[in-house]
Amino acid sequence: MKHKQKLVYEEAEQLPISTLSVAGDFNEWNKDTHLFERNEAGQWEIEVDFPAGQSLYKLVINGEMTINDPTANLYIPHETGELMSVMLVDEETGDRLYNHEQYNVEVSSYSLNNYISERLEAVKRSFFLDADQKAVLGLGFQNITGIHSVTVGWYTPHGELDRFAESMLIQPEDEKEAKLWFWLPLEADLPQGQWQLKVWIDGIFVLEDRIQIAAERMKEDRAPELLPIGTVVLLKDTGKRLMIYGRGQSEAHSGKVWDYAGCLYPEGNLGPEYTFLFDREQIEVIEHLGLKDQEEVQFVKTLSAALHPES
Repeated sequence: MKHKQKLVYEEAEQLPISTLSVAGDFNEWNKDTHLFERNEAGQWEIEVDFPAGQSLYKLVINGEMTINDPTANLYIPHETGELMSVMLVDEETGDRLYNHEQYNVEVSSYSLNNYISERLEAVKRSFFLDADQKAVLGLGFQNITGIHSVTVGWYTPHGELDRFAESMLIQPEDEKEAKLWFWLPLEADLPQGQWQLKVWIDGIFVLEDRIQIAAERMKEDRAPELLPIGTVVLLKDTGKRLMIYGRGQSEAHSGKVWDYAGCLYPEGNLGPEYTFLFDREQIEVIEHLGLKDQEEVQFVKTLSAALHPES
């Protein structure tokens, strides 16, 4: 005998959902047969005929990424090693049986690097296809009770899901902190630009970050001339891109002349407090080169002569 059970999922603004479905042993893991619908409150919901006893299932977002159901509060490993959500239906009443135990997990450390390291300290947000083999996200967890699933999705500069991975999380017996690593192989044909990574724990969105992927690191002798207006760059040890809108800019209180003035990209010039002065040595990635025509070439020659009359 089968019994209808309602599943409800709250969409996170960080991951817009176009389709949501449920796949499990009750429908032979078919992701296309049981589709959620959005209700008046903006939640996704569906009624599913689950058989009496125990059923395993997963939620499928946009037909491509699987996560656990945050409302299940009960998860067990499948024979494949993947952690599954559990539906328990009372054989006599047909009611859903809930696990009321409260479980806990805390993110205690975080790193981004180009290799797997036990020390989750470094945060490297610029990666280069000619030098780095992978981008590695490291996560540390403490005060873990119960068993959890951690899912990480890597999104291209166009916002498309490139890949995702899931790992099971439990408290180690002899360690205070549990550590997991997820990585993106940096292959030659990988789209260049600003990537996003997003993290879920038991189907609940918990954090996101951005990394920059470029073909090669800018060499010191690669930008002997001033870059054109409209050039978009990423500075060393930062995660936000800037657009150059001025060259040879003098700082009011110190009198120092900086190579460039920039504003946030893509937001633009939001006011004086969002103006950034920097030199060419601080640039790590040139993501987009501004217009360089004959007028620009002549202007740079004139400006360079004014800034460096001795050369």
